[in-house]
Parts: sequence; C-alpha cells; structure tokens
Amino acid sequence: MKLTSGFPPNRRHALTAIFIGSFVLTLAVSSSAQTPRPEIFVPYLDTTLHPIVIDGSSSDWPAESLAHGVNFYPGDANPGSSTQYGTTVLGTMSGRADGEVTIYLTHDGNSLYLLAVIYDDLLEQRTSENNANEAWKEDALHIYIDSTNAQRANIPDPPIGNQPGYEQFGVSTDYNCYTENCDFTTLKTARGVAMSGARPDQEHWLASIQITGTGPYTYIFEERIPLQEVAGHNLRTMTPGQSYGFNAEFVDSDAGVYLQGWMFWSGNGRLDVWNYESMWGRMTLEETPPIPSDTGNWDLYR
Repeated sequence: MKLTSGFPPNRRHALTAIFIGSFVLTLAVSSSAQTPRPEIFVPYLDTTLHPIVIDGSSSDWPAESLAHGVNFYPGDANPGSSTQYGTTVLGTMSGRADGEVTIYLTHDGNSLYLLAVIYDDLLEQRTSENNANEAWKEDALHIYIDSTNAQRANIPDPPIGNQPGYEQFGVSTDYNCYTENCDFTTLKTARGVAMSGARPDQEHWLASIQITGTGPYTYIFEERIPLQEVAGHNLRTMTPGQSYGFNAEFVDSDAGVYLQGWMFWSGNGRLDVWNYESMWGRMTLEETPPIPSDTGNWDLYR
C-alpha cells in the first residue's frame, strides 16, 4: 500500500534542527532495534526428496514445512503497538470474516517457498479490466522482503527504486501486479514498479492461486522466490542460517469498494508500513545441512 509522508523539519535555526534531527534519528534507530517484532522460522526442505510443485495446493507440503506458520486477522491476540509490533489493520475490516491469513515458509537453499491460506467473506476481482486497475484495489496478497536488513523507515516512493534489497511481491487473486513494487513481473518501469497488465514473471517468481467456496472464500497463494540475487533485480542474496526483514499484507476490497481495508502481519498498529522496513517482522532461514563426506552414511543426514 502507499501512504504517509514524514513531518517537515523545522528550519528556523539550522543548529537546533541538526541537533534535533540527530537525536530523532538516534531514537528511531534505537526504537527499531529494541521494539519486539514477530518472527517466523523457515525450515530447510530437501526438495529433491520432497519436491514442491507451484500449483496452488498444499498437498505436497510435508508436515515439517507446515510446523511454523503464522496466523493473523483483525482483532487477534497480537495487535501492533509502539511497544510491540504485530497485526496492524487500516481502513475498514470488520472482523475475522473480512480476512484471516496463515503464512507458511520453507526453503531448499536456493529458493524460498511460500504458502498462504486466506479466508475472506467476499471475493472481489476485476477481471474485465485485464489488470489495468491497481492490484491493491482488489483482493491481493503482498509479501515484503528486506534482503539487506536495512530496516529503513519511510522509504521514498518507489521503495524498490530507492532502497536496495526491497521487494514487494504483490499479486491479486487474478494475477494482477500493476503498481506493485516488484521487479519480478512481466512488465515494469526502469525503477522496477509493475506496469499496467503486469503479472508474475513465472520464471524467477513463480505464483499459483486457487480459489474455492462461494462465500466465504478460501484463497491459496503458493509462490517460489529466489534466495540468490538475480541480475537486473533489486533483491539481494539471502543466506541460510541468517534472518531477514519480512512482512505479509492482505488487501481487501468488498462489493465494489476499492480499497476497503488492509492488514499487515507486523506494524505499530497505526501506520501503513509498506515502506517502513523498520517495523517489519523477521524470518529466520534454517541452515542447510552439511554435505556428508561419507556417502555411505547419507541416511544420517536425510
């Protein structure tokens, strides 16, 4: 989502402004470092033994990859605040029926796999517009990654063009990516923002979406995202055993209201944190197991 601009500095006294600015910056960095934030563990999966097909189904996700999911919805027990980041709802989302999200992550050392299960009372697609409308003005999922751990606040628009490592893997239920800050799409500006008609490139960023029900609905988003930097893209290499900034957002449009409400997994309860890496949660990639030197004992590592 797009929102917010910072307060203009007081320029009446240059020295005072410099002092105050330095103090505020120090305070912001300190706050960012100290404020508890939600975390998600990303287990390692050997996909040569347990392949995951990106088809919008959870049937090939083994139990160990589904053991560390996170769940959030309006009114849950983890609300975001200035003292602890958590579920942040903006606009109008009347309750759990308006959007409940469960996120699972796993990795194989080369790719990050995502499975999102979303429950929503009303499905809002604008298929007749052929992805010419903004993707965030219909039901959509945004996955945010800070692959450089910049933890930057209030990144100028567009974040993907102003902050290395920033990616917003945003796609609607009908594969629309228009205006999303993701350069893994079929059409994008020179700065990486998805253009009208853009969809996931289905090469480096694979995405499949399945919708079931007649109201309420279930949306299943299944995606594969590279862990290694891809030439010409803003994402940077992410190493197993390390942690990185991560956030998830569900945007909800209902009955012709574009946009009705939107909800982040991690935020301070009041700001639209799409460009506030400083308030995102963390994902920790499990280390990849060592390659055994004795192939006869390979089973010990499986």
